[in-house]
Amino acid sequence: MASDSLVTQFEQQLQGILNALPVAPHKFLIAFSGGRDSTALLHLAAQLLPKSQLLAVHINHQLSENASQWQQHCQHQAEQLSIEFKSVSVQLNPQPRQSLEELARDARYQVFSQLMQPDDALLVGHHLQDQSETLLLRLFRGAGVKGLSAMADWRMFASGYLLRPLLHLPRQQLTEWLKLQSIEWIEDESNAENLFRRNLIRNQFLPQIRQQWQGIDRVLSATARRMQQANRLLDQLADQDLAQVLLPGNRLDLKPLQQLDDDRLINLLRYWLSQAGQRSLPEIRLQEFVRQLKSANSTASPRQDLTDGSFMACYGQMLWLVEGRLIEQLQQQAQNSFWNPQQQPILTTESFELSAQGNELPNVELRLVFGVTGLKLQCSTSGRFESVGRLMNQAGIPLWYRDYWPLIVDDQGLVAIAGIKMATRTDNVNYKILCDFSALPTGIN
Repeated sequence: MASDSLVTQFEQQLQGILNALPVAPHKFLIAFSGGRDSTALLHLAAQLLPKSQLLAVHINHQLSENASQWQQHCQHQAEQLSIEFKSVSVQLNPQPRQSLEELARDARYQVFSQLMQPDDALLVGHHLQDQSETLLLRLFRGAGVKGLSAMADWRMFASGYLLRPLLHLPRQQLTEWLKLQSIEWIEDESNAENLFRRNLIRNQFLPQIRQQWQGIDRVLSATARRMQQANRLLDQLADQDLAQVLLPGNRLDLKPLQQLDDDRLINLLRYWLSQAGQRSLPEIRLQEFVRQLKSANSTASPRQDLTDGSFMACYGQMLWLVEGRLIEQLQQQAQNSFWNPQQQPILTTESFELSAQGNELPNVELRLVFGVTGLKLQCSTSGRFESVGRLMNQAGIPLWYRDYWPLIVDDQGLVAIAGIKMATRTDNVNYKILCDFSALPTGIN
């Protein structure tokens, strides 16, 4: 029977994916919108996986007037199958020129990632026709090998895995199976709106293509698999190149980096950014940054902004990847405050730890200040002073971290650049101030 055939195919696909995972999942979260694809996924999973390990997760985007009814429908179906159910509502606030479709997708996956525990698996209902749509959508956007790899059977996601056990099954087969089982599903009215590019490809472009090229979905799926193979080879090459230039703190040694040809360097940078969870740059911006990188030296230090306040920049014959969340954390911690080393030998914040060590710790209230320009540190008993900027430069502190580095001040002036240098003064010869800047990459201080 057709229904038995689908269950068998699903079981084979799912088992093949599970066999490929490093660790067997503890729990299976099912992305359950209530539409045809996720409904088929939920009912098939209920037949083949222990129900005690299943959690149906419905995301209410609050975009349709039917959203509440859809949520109730999904909860009812999960309860009928004796599957644990959870619904989460999200608030979408699209900015000008921002894709509502992408915003909703990002919100969904953010919720899924928050719900997952280590080694959990998220099951999504992407099928064969979805693969065709994804490949064409990325082709029209000018994607390269990685983008044209479209969707893989599984990948790492959050603290676990994302699985697509329906990816090689056609939509029509899922529809027929649901009808045979008398299982109802939701029809989202937005799927008929061709304002969304994916819908335009689904509703207009692909139906016309299928009239001329029968079996085109299988052909596009095979193309995606070949792109995945090519992408794995590029990643292997990038991994080998990365091993030759990688330094502590996820920095890259600039000199051997500059010896790579442009194509190989672009491939390495894409891989490096991807490994750090960063989105790749558009081709033209990446090419321009590589051109600047090739001519970088002590006086020319290119910088390339990424997303969310992150950036790449050269400093000290190294290429740095600075995460926006780290800068934000440092900004929050860089608040002027007071510290008495004798009463509190160790001062701890989320970003750094100051410790005073010596025979005679001063019983005096010191001030911690940040980003103060023009300060100088006494470096000899004869009264020689050097600027904070010069001393930080000698210590290898990049420009973008200097505003967040703690400076220790008393009524007489600068006592210390924490962890770098103490002032040469008769009142502080018996102790020193160390700084463990735990928020920063290894090897900076």
